[in-house]
Amino acid sequence: MPQVTFRDTSCPTLLADIELITKKLHISATEGSCPNTTRRKLMIAAQKLVAELEPPEDAMEKIVGAQSGLAALRQAFEMKLFEVWEGVEERRSAEELAAQTQVELRTMRALIPVGIFSEIGEERYKHTSLSTSLTDPAFRVRAVEM
Repeated sequence: MPQVTFRDTSCPTLLADIELITKKLHISATEGSCPNTTRRKLMIAAQKLVAELEPPEDAMEKIVGAQSGLAALRQAFEMKLFEVWEGVEERRSAEELAAQTQVELRTMRALIPVGIFSEIGEERYKHTSLSTSLTDPAFRVRAVEM
């Protein structure tokens, strides 16, 4: 692998670099120009980056949170959250979702750390690529069977 030399390794500059790479990856993924082997290598590199940045306490919290996320995902399936919220560009409040599905705020909060939904404001949510996939009935069936 070629060596890369950074002129400025300050955190704000590195953050800007990562944000730029993320945007380029999004464009590449939406255009379908990133082969699976390259995508897998990028995922491994990203996981290594997270491992370097993440303190052990955060890593443990993520592991424990994954169990909560799984339970919350089951609840979301039971409450038909993904059927009700199929408009992937829509933003919804916890109150709106609860009125339509009876989903509880704690369920939404448990889904965020595992990448299902993103909180964009206090008790306001938007779809992620994972939750968008779960609005597809065929994908949802496969996910329930896992």
